[in-house]
Amino acid sequence: MCVLMATPAPATPKSLGWWNEGDPGTTHQEWHFTNAKSISAPPYNWEAVPEDTDNHPTFVQAYIDADRWSPSGSFYDNTSIMVSLEIENYPALNKYKELWVDIGYTGTLTGINANGVTVGVNHDEYYLPGPGPSGEAEFGYLIIPNPYQEDIWFTINALAGESAVLDYIHVDTICIPEPATLLLLGGAGLVGWLRRKRTL
Repeated sequence: MCVLMATPAPATPKSLGWWNEGDPGTTHQEWHFTNAKSISAPPYNWEAVPEDTDNHPTFVQAYIDADRWSPSGSFYDNTSIMVSLEIENYPALNKYKELWVDIGYTGTLTGINANGVTVGVNHDEYYLPGPGPSGEAEFGYLIIPNPYQEDIWFTINALAGESAVLDYIHVDTICIPEPATLLLLGGAGLVGWLRRKRTL
């Protein structure tokens, strides 16, 4: 008698967006600020290299203005932590891009904004603050057309008598070329975006 045991296939990692990590046209990067990946970079104080990256032509540059870094993997400041993310795109630009950022923090998160380098870039945005004055926050951008680079920045302000703390950053993107843009915006992509805006 022979018994066959089926081994379940490993689950595909889910990104911050409606797609899976590693899907064509997607990128994934995350920072946990380990010792080997966080370096001093004046005038921003620190430049952090992601520990995990997938499908991106270059590393996303994370510039962090904070007083100090802890070996536990966090940045601290007695007043505020300012973060700038420079996200470069592939040379062949697409017509549509969706970008999501997830951060872990302590303090009051303020000043989230995005500015495409290309003049005239339109973007829709959504911001979900963490519970209370600290925790986890997600914010996303629907960018049409896809510029050469996105510049995203945010600020974490310290609460009275406490420190601002940044624990991690995750970034997921997807770029959709023509002629798929209209089909996607009229179907699963727009549905996924709207569902995310309603449920988060």
